This record gives sequence, structure tokens and C-alpha cells, in this order.
Amino acid sequence: METLKTLVTPSEIITPSSPTFPSETSVWAAQRDLKPALVIRPQTTKSLSRVIAHLTNSDLDFVVRSQGFGGASARDVVVSLTAFDAFEFVREEEVVYLGAGQSWGEYYRKMEEVAPEWTIVAARTPDIGVGGTTLSGGFSWLSGEFGCISDPENMLDAQIVKLDGSVIWASEEPELLWALRGTGGGFGVVTQFKFRARKYTQTIWAGPILVPNTPASLIRIAEGIVAMDGGKRVPQVAMFLYMMRKEILQEMGAEGDMLVVHAFDALGEAHGREAFGWVLEMQGVVDRTGVMNLRGVAGLQSAIGQFKNTTLSYWSPLALPPLTLTPSLLQRAITWYTTLPPSLHASTTLLFELFCTRASLSGRAASGWPRPEGFRHVLLLGTGCEVGAGEAVVGEAVRRVREGAGEVFGGDGEGKGVGVVPNAVEEFHDIEGIFQEHYPKLKELKRMYDPGNRLKGLMTA
Repeated sequence: METLKTLVTPSEIITPSSPTFPSETSVWAAQRDLKPALVIRPQTTKSLSRVIAHLTNSDLDFVVRSQGFGGASARDVVVSLTAFDAFEFVREEEVVYLGAGQSWGEYYRKMEEVAPEWTIVAARTPDIGVGGTTLSGGFSWLSGEFGCISDPENMLDAQIVKLDGSVIWASEEPELLWALRGTGGGFGVVTQFKFRARKYTQTIWAGPILVPNTPASLIRIAEGIVAMDGGKRVPQVAMFLYMMRKEILQEMGAEGDMLVVHAFDALGEAHGREAFGWVLEMQGVVDRTGVMNLRGVAGLQSAIGQFKNTTLSYWSPLALPPLTLTPSLLQRAITWYTTLPPSLHASTTLLFELFCTRASLSGRAASGWPRPEGFRHVLLLGTGCEVGAGEAVVGEAVRRVREGAGEVFGGDGEGKGVGVVPNAVEEFHDIEGIFQEHYPKLKELKRMYDPGNRLKGLMTA
């Protein structure tokens, strides 16, 4: 540890007594916090290279992180990338160079200041980090049109520090760039991305529509969603349907027990009100929608960040196959949520991300994560409990989310085309099942770039 400190400047060392230590080490799910002893926050690529080369050959437990929503923590050293916050828009090339350590909220602010009519395929939540989101595939409100953030059409290249301290652009080693697309990383330390930029509308109709949680409402919502799923595909239209903590719903203006339909329509308000007329006409709804740009849409999710590191949380993000949505499926998912015991309500979430993505435009083989053909929807099941909960309560939280797919889809979900999305993976998930035919190749690349598993990640050597 003392040798490590000599490799950086005093301003790059953050100790537990520093006021910035909590923000540099906190994670979304409190059980993932390993209480690190030190944070190193390199301010240059040269400094980062020295740190990574040293840590790789040490016996210190370390982790590299951006904003920490993915749960990156270590017992000894956290290497924070928050100083890697570069932003450059090259209009002539239609690309953006974006530092991996910043939040998406920082990106939206910078992009709006420089070129508000342009965008990259960017994450929907402003508080999460650029690096972790992109390496885990990355979903955007634009993913229905252009695919995941990490897809070849969107993420063009990545600057990476290898474990020996050398710095390259991943395109110099094409298999490495392929391995960074949707796998969660762990093959090197990405400091910067090169993204494709596009012009995009500034008049998006979006926002939450709060619906009284009644049996009649559930039936009507199910009918409306199934009708949208069976109709003509409109890639500029997407939605969430969710039930979650009352504290979060209160931030959105909900009173009492409500369902939330969060609408997004890049074709504008008139089109959106027609597309979502089936919910807007329901009795007792509260319409919180409006017209805004992409930064405004992302800002609608800004309340989520305040709940970081407040509960023990466990997730199961499920990729739904085509023709999955039926009224009975939606009802079973809601039943799963409503029958959880009160001890788990601290961080229980049921979230349908509908019409929010697509199969890669480059094909299944173009990314490390082989997304299923016809992929359009995600179902996120989440359970949790208060920090300090007893072993029995924690065990129940894990069991219920682990078995959730079976309760919703029948059996264990396997054989029905239900997959797991690699952005919120737990110990009970089948890593080989996520990456399927790409798993052997990814294992081989892990052995090549990180044979000692020093960077952790979903793949192990």
C-alpha cells in the first residue's frame, strides 16, 4: 500500500477521512460495499498506467470503478476513474469522445451546451456511470432505433489501459474491442470511448402517467401493452411499466398505491397522446408528461440516485423473447411483486422496459454479448431489505428474486427463450448461459488479457 502511494501525487490519494471518500466508494446495493481502505483517483492516463501495472503484480485486492452503481468495491484499493471526464464533439466526423469516469448526467449537460441538436445513444438514468453502463451493453431511450450503447453502430472504439500499463485503442486489437461489447469488461481499464453522434429531435413527449392500482386498471394496462406489442413496430416509441418503493413514487407525485406507465415518444406529443391514449383515458390517472429534449427525459430519473447504498438489493434482469407479452404474463409478474413479504419491501422493484431495445443492427455475432433475435423487452425483478436485516430475511430476498423467473414464466424460465441481461448480474446467475456460444471465446480472451483475474468481471480465467 505504501509503495502504491509513492506512484501518485498526494492529490490523487483519497483516504477514509476525506469528505469525498463516501462518494468515491458507495455502491447501489449496500451488501457489495467491501469497505476499502484507500481510493486512488489518477488524474492522467500515465498515472493510471503506473497504478494498474503495480496493482496487477501486488497482493492487494483492488477494483476499478466509474460511478459505482454496478457494485464495484474491494477490500484494499478502489481505483476511481472520476477524473477521466473528457468530452469532445467532432462535428465533421459526427463522433463524441467521452471519458469513462463521468456520469451520463455530465454528458447530457456538456452535449446540450455544445451541440443541443446532436446526441449519442446515451443511458436513460443521469446518475449512473458512462464506463460501467457501456461495458454492460447499455440501454438508451434510443435503443429501439439504434440498439444498445455498446453496439458497433454506436460505440466505435475505446481507449484502454492493459494490465502491463500499455495504452491502446481497442480497435488495434479487434478481438479486444469485440470483448468489450456488453460483457461488463474485465479485460483492461477503459478510460475513454468514441461514440457515433446523430442529430435528434428536441421535442420528445415523455414522462410518467400514474394509474390507480386496481384490478380494472391492471386488465386495461395489460390489454393496452399487448395491443402495442402486436401492432406495427414504431422504434421511436417506448415505455416503462413499474411498481417500486413508495418513496420514489412520492418523488414523482404519486399519492397512494399507483402503477406507473412511463411514456417516451420521439415523434412528438400528438403522436404520443394517440399511441398512449389507452392509458391516458383511464379513470383517475395523473398525467405528468411533457415535451422536452433528451436531457430533460433523463432528468425524470434523477430521483433514483438518492437511494444509492441505502438497502441490500438483489436483481434479476430478464431479456424477454419475442411474442412473450400476454395479459397472463403481466398478471403473474404483478402477483410476484404483490405477494412478497413486507420485510422485503425496502427495495423491491418490478419494472417492465417495453419496446426499449432491439437486436443488434450488426447481427448477433458482432458483440461479446449475443443478444437474442427479436429482443425488444426487459423485465427487471428486484428484491431487498434494510441494512442490518437478519440472515433469514436476506436469504428470503435472494431466494425470491432467484426464483422470480420461474414464478413469472413457469418452470425456471429456461427453454422459453428467457435470458439474463449482463447489467445487474448476481452470484446465482449462469454466466455461460448469458453469453452462450461466445462464452468459450470470452474465456480465452480473459486468459489472454487478465490471466490472474485481477480485474474481476463476469469472466474468470
